[in-house]
Amino acid sequence: MRIFGSQVSSADHNGMLADSAPALVALVTDGEGPNQWLAAGRALSRILLRAAAQGASASFFSQPIQVDAAWSELRRLLRTSDRDGFPQLIFRLGYAEEETLPTPRRDVADVTSTPAVPGVEQ
Repeated sequence: MRIFGSQVSSADHNGMLADSAPALVALVTDGEGPNQWLAAGRALSRILLRAAAQGASASFFSQPIQVDAAWSELRRLLRTSDRDGFPQLIFRLGYAEEETLPTPRRDVADVTSTPAVPGVEQ
């Protein structure tokens, strides 16, 4: 995959981002399945809340988790095995050079609807 308007591939770009990251974090669970995914999500929420409280930001890499060959290479680099770890997420953590603004949010009414109930006026 290429980044439009650039001769740098997405993998090369991500490699440069990872190499320059103040902290590169691997979130690893002791197993693979719904319970471990839930545990990883809970741990991630605690990490991100603590980071945000300190003014830090996170940026995520999905390919090392979603592509089998990359996931296997990541396990090799982390020196994990079926007995001791399953990478669930890779992300950069650090402070932005410029102020980062929150993501704009849409109004709740724009993204929800109430189903019509027969005999009840809306």
